[in-house]
Amino acid sequence: MSKHKRILKDILEVIIGVFMMAFSYYFFFKPSSLCNGGISGITIIINNTPLGKLDWYRDWMFMYFVQAILLVCALIFVGKDFFLKTILACILDPTFNLLFDKCGANPEYFLQVIPSSNWYLISMLVGGLISAVGIGICLRVNSSTGGMDILQKILQQKLHIPYSKSMYLTDWLVVICSGFFISNLSQIKNQTVNEWVYNIEMVLYGMITVWLTGYICDYLALNAKTRRTAYIITNNVDVIRNYIFEEFDRGLTIVDCIGGYTNQERKMIICTIEKAQCYILRDKLKELDPLAFTFFSETKEIVGDYV
Repeated sequence: MSKHKRILKDILEVIIGVFMMAFSYYFFFKPSSLCNGGISGITIIINNTPLGKLDWYRDWMFMYFVQAILLVCALIFVGKDFFLKTILACILDPTFNLLFDKCGANPEYFLQVIPSSNWYLISMLVGGLISAVGIGICLRVNSSTGGMDILQKILQQKLHIPYSKSMYLTDWLVVICSGFFISNLSQIKNQTVNEWVYNIEMVLYGMITVWLTGYICDYLALNAKTRRTAYIITNNVDVIRNYIFEEFDRGLTIVDCIGGYTNQERKMIICTIEKAQCYILRDKLKELDPLAFTFFSETKEIVGDYV
């Protein structure tokens, strides 16, 4: 694939990924007021404050405003390269919400047929899954999703906080704080209930959503390409090599190795195969070379053509 085609493919995937994020926010998180961290979570908090009740206010306005501030911070504190990787997602996310709003799309379209008592659960499962897939698609092409990604990157570079920890730190902090601002579903649906309570139910669902999103993103960005790598130390190199070629149609690497205890020179075959194939190979090795020393390791990322 040429460089230009690869760039266009990456841009298309970013557009699809951000669209899925905006879709999950507009049709699931927004109507249920389920805070899932990030800029969308902060936006949901603002939607439930007096500012969000003003006639002229639109959530996409707030998104544009915050994304613009974070983009400037990215350019100043992180650098031009990260800024360029982030700018597309930062513009697309509020733009898709703007288009949904201008088209008159009903935010409760998917939830309106479901009892309000189940809105948190459905939004967590369906909205969280759609959002996670969208984020995972963006991460697979090495693109930032904008928003809190920028703040997390700054925390990583300036305060040396690991990215994985800063991600959960910022998102969970937003979710925990949201309990003070967002009414529970009974208050949202019944305006006569005015008693203030900390919305622990929404906070719990929100924290689970953040965890599920991170887990699914990791799977899509890395584990979707998970394979097994076999390391086989043997004296019957040709027999095992021919079997791998014929049975699995896989390439392999042969390296020299020396036993630490015996000081004997041996050959080691290294081959990356599918998960199911490692069990077939393990059993076949007992027949081809019962004395072979073999171990398998999980390989989470495959780059290039390994066949």
